[in-house]
Amino acid sequence: MTKTMAKTKILILGAGPAGLSSAYRLSAKGFEISIIETDPSQVGGLSKTINHNGYLVDIGGHRFFSKSQEVNNFWKEILPDDFLTISRYSRIYYQNIFFDYPLKPFQCLMRLPYSKSLRIIYSFLKSKTELDKKITNLEEWFTHKFGKELYLTFFKSYTEKVWGLKCKEISKDWASQRIQDLSVFSILKNSILNFLKVRPSQVIKTLSTSFLYPRKGPGMFWDRCAEVCKERGVDFHFNTICTELSYDNIIGKWGGQFKKNDQIFGLQNFDYVISSIPVPTLVECIQSINNSQVSDLIEKFKFRDFIMVLAVLKKKNTLKDNWIYIHNENVQVGRIQIFNNWSDEMVVRPDEHTSLGLEFFCQESQGLWNETDEKIIELSKAELLELKLSDVDDNFVETKVIRVKKAYPVYHNNYVDDLEKLKKIISKAAPNVYMIGRNGMHRYNNQDHSIMTAFVVADNIITNTFARDPWKVNQEAVYIESDECSVV
Repeated sequence: MTKTMAKTKILILGAGPAGLSSAYRLSAKGFEISIIETDPSQVGGLSKTINHNGYLVDIGGHRFFSKSQEVNNFWKEILPDDFLTISRYSRIYYQNIFFDYPLKPFQCLMRLPYSKSLRIIYSFLKSKTELDKKITNLEEWFTHKFGKELYLTFFKSYTEKVWGLKCKEISKDWASQRIQDLSVFSILKNSILNFLKVRPSQVIKTLSTSFLYPRKGPGMFWDRCAEVCKERGVDFHFNTICTELSYDNIIGKWGGQFKKNDQIFGLQNFDYVISSIPVPTLVECIQSINNSQVSDLIEKFKFRDFIMVLAVLKKKNTLKDNWIYIHNENVQVGRIQIFNNWSDEMVVRPDEHTSLGLEFFCQESQGLWNETDEKIIELSKAELLELKLSDVDDNFVETKVIRVKKAYPVYHNNYVDDLEKLKKIISKAAPNVYMIGRNGMHRYNNQDHSIMTAFVVADNIITNTFARDPWKVNQEAVYIESDECSVV
């Protein structure tokens, strides 16, 4: 009688884009998979779509755009008939004036005061003549790349509002991750090519003019992906947190303790653990890591949270933007989405109502986070009025406050060195544990880059070669706006 080989068992922490992508890839090969997800019922992480009385809320603003054909094929495989092609249009709102984003140099110079335009030109040219120096923080990176005056005008206030830090306190590696290919010259070149209706041979994501979008928001994609995984036998545990991970050196297997509704249960005998949960949380779970020795290190890894406010106005939408970036120190809102311009199916009455998503960047359990929903809604109404994006006689058909924890990993100074230390600690203490995705790698990844890291790890397990390092994936996600945000 032939002995049946036991299936390889894999534990996946987190059912966001990275976790689901790895589950999809691995389940197609017959692996036995369990997914732990803290959300009570939804998958998708930051890419979920929230339904409030029929009005759909994309909590990040997710463009489906990738240079990776593998990722594009994945999207079409899951939703072959449900993607819309959306023309990308975003603007910066500065001193009550709209500026196209990405910035158009000639437009900026024409709409700004003459004296400021001259200062921008002078400081940009001056930055190009200065000798190269060691750049250590984001302020120095912006100033070197664009000149001090352009940095002060269009980058400083918004970036600091988003992150809650001075640009001097943010690592330059944030820019390397998010906007490495962007420059004034690339913006100027792209503007000329667009005017001449010539498509550039290579598209920088920041400058892309169209993208795909599921007709009912990004959650439509990830819900379908989860359905396929369930059909293949993937076991989902919702409303559950991981409290402990322990490795049995004798049998070479992982086991865990998990908490759901104050009940503790265990899952055992996993060959691999794939984590997309925050790195500090993973470290705290792994029993073989001496937390007293790493507590100071993981304390450095912070996150930025935000509040999304759905505000549906009883008036026909007249704006063309996907996003509006608010460069105004008199208001707290950082960015506004217009859901009508993502898809009509996200709005109950798209011909009569304007559905807005106001984003307020904050810290969990501090300041605005602790205010009541009623006060946050009143603030939203007042700021829309201040920005002249609503009138006093606008009727608010629907409002909803959505709090989002750990949306953006913060790149503190010495971020690279500290992350390398953590990676070495985890690698030494936790064999066969792999980190993927935005929070799992504490890298400000876009959706497609998170998917690619998941595919690399899954393929390594499938082939048992481990030839590719997910940390060295060519991250191509070089656009300032994301799944999630702009200079965010």
